[in-house]
Amino acid sequence: MLKCFTMAALLLGTAAAYGQDAPRAIQITPERPFPAQPMTVHYDPSKTVLAGKDSVQAIVYEYNHFSWKAIDLALQRKGNGYEATFTPPADCGVVFFKFFKGDTVDVEPGTGYVQMLFSDKATVATGAYAGYGLMRSPNYGHTVEGYLPGTNISDTATYYWMSQELSYHKEGRDQLIESYVVSNYRYQHDSTSGQITKAMQYLLAGPQVPDVNYDKAIRIYRKMGLTHKADSLTAVEMQQYPDGYIARQQAFRQLASSNMDTALARNLRFLQRFPPAKFEDPAIPAFGEVDYQKVYQVIIIIASVKKDYKPLYAYVQDCSYSALENLMYKLVEIPYDDHKSMDAQTAMPLADTIMHSIFKYRDTADVRVGVFSPREWKEKHFDPEQVRTASLYARILMENGRYAEALEMATLAQRGAAYSRAEINETYIRLLQANRQAAAMPAAIETSIRHNQATPWILEQAANAYVQEHGNKDGFEKYLDALKGNTSTAAMMERLKGEMMNEGLADFTMKDMNGKSVTLSKLKGKVVVLDFWASWCAPCKASFPGMNMARAQWEKDENVQFYFVDTQEAVADYKQKAKQYLADKHFPFQVLFDNGDVAKHAMSQVYDQYSKAFHLSGIPQKLIIGADGRLKFITVGYKGSPSELADEISAMVQLAKTTK
Repeated sequence: MLKCFTMAALLLGTAAAYGQDAPRAIQITPERPFPAQPMTVHYDPSKTVLAGKDSVQAIVYEYNHFSWKAIDLALQRKGNGYEATFTPPADCGVVFFKFFKGDTVDVEPGTGYVQMLFSDKATVATGAYAGYGLMRSPNYGHTVEGYLPGTNISDTATYYWMSQELSYHKEGRDQLIESYVVSNYRYQHDSTSGQITKAMQYLLAGPQVPDVNYDKAIRIYRKMGLTHKADSLTAVEMQQYPDGYIARQQAFRQLASSNMDTALARNLRFLQRFPPAKFEDPAIPAFGEVDYQKVYQVIIIIASVKKDYKPLYAYVQDCSYSALENLMYKLVEIPYDDHKSMDAQTAMPLADTIMHSIFKYRDTADVRVGVFSPREWKEKHFDPEQVRTASLYARILMENGRYAEALEMATLAQRGAAYSRAEINETYIRLLQANRQAAAMPAAIETSIRHNQATPWILEQAANAYVQEHGNKDGFEKYLDALKGNTSTAAMMERLKGEMMNEGLADFTMKDMNGKSVTLSKLKGKVVVLDFWASWCAPCKASFPGMNMARAQWEKDENVQFYFVDTQEAVADYKQKAKQYLADKHFPFQVLFDNGDVAKHAMSQVYDQYSKAFHLSGIPQKLIIGADGRLKFITVGYKGSPSELADEISAMVQLAKTTK
């Protein structure tokens, strides 16, 4: 009696939520739409979160052959609302709509804006019931992530929709059987029920059970807590299919090795023994354990360390979008950009190969990432995520003289960065110059400065243009300040006043490049800037142009001293390396070497002492010490803008000099 009441209540609740008599912000024409036939949706936002907003956009999620696909709707203004006509595909069972403007989204919480399709006047189309239930059942892994946040219908309701689907449309058994059986078990808590027994018999029927059916049955038994049945079936499957699903899972767990040669050999053998094409849906990890993308990456990365790029060319077309992004970072960015161990000519074919595959995903989302419409994928995922990668590719192309392609990539990076990255700004402006688009340079230079995201080279171009127009540099600094705006400068000063410290600081004595000792207590009366860095630290060295700009602003003030403290080094010739690097880059820095034993990887005594005292770690780390010998500011990291860093450090020095 209780079960009958529960199901009746479920049906009534569904009817109320879905019924056409309830007021809805959407209206569908025709009232009972069919697959492969045009349908029109009219949206009235007047009583929704989108009331009063212009240029509303929409996405329709179509449940096609038991999987989701997202399509952009071309909304047109119609009266007080919006309207769009589209044709769902022939295998579509149900559609959900999302309306949005920017980050404001309307999906009708709880149920979603939903419309089932019909195969005739009385029968819903294949997939209608299943899609409607699974969209609101995130625990079963077949929803559109983020569409109905916080919505999770009961297992009873999920089972009802699975049961309805399979009652009317048997053709969905293979795709839905796992959700059907598991929801039934969670609803009734009876693994021996007639429905579950019949379903498992269907999976395991016949003299030669397909390997994929064994895999599904084993997963179902484990989800029902029937470990003994799962283990028993695993033994049968392994005997019949020694290179099947279970063997693949076991082999995958044994791939890891700390030895690169062993790991490479194991992963290559795994691909030979278990080729992806042999298995159902190899793009999705089976039972959460087998991930071919990890296999491809291990093979490609280890081989590349050995300067063998054949695996990259062999497997790159099989790599996911996320894997390709990682390969671009590991194979190109680290050696070319961070370690400077690869020149642009060597990097070019690798970058070309990886970026060509990345751009396959420019207009079509990688289903392994999620369900996105083309516009949503491009605007919210692909373009923003290409800021770093496209900028890197642009610089490699530029160094190889491929200026037109480089400008295209720099433009893509700039579209996502919106002048928020100084390095991208410089690359973009240099490429405007290289492509003889000088007319566009002044605006790009001024916008970079206005955002305080300028490199020394950009400021040099601004100075040259100013001198060309005015005849000299008189007033140039005021021109720069005007571009940055008094408001932003004042806001920075107020922020820094709030961050200012007044902490005691332990004394130190360190030696400079000439072996001369420098003691902090003997510098009392001066404002001292300490910049802790290391030769292996890419962000440290990236911050040097900005730090050099700050140093130059105060170099005529004998009461301000900048020291660059080389710390955490682990190679015997670190002093020579530091000296050579600074000479090559023309940085006239006063360098101090941290105390400790480099042979024991413990050359960081002063850094360790200060980090422990102020509960901070990581380099670059900058300390601004007042004339009274007390710590006024401490910062960790580098945000990426030389001009912004120079302004911030200079402002800290100014406050340290003037604040009592």
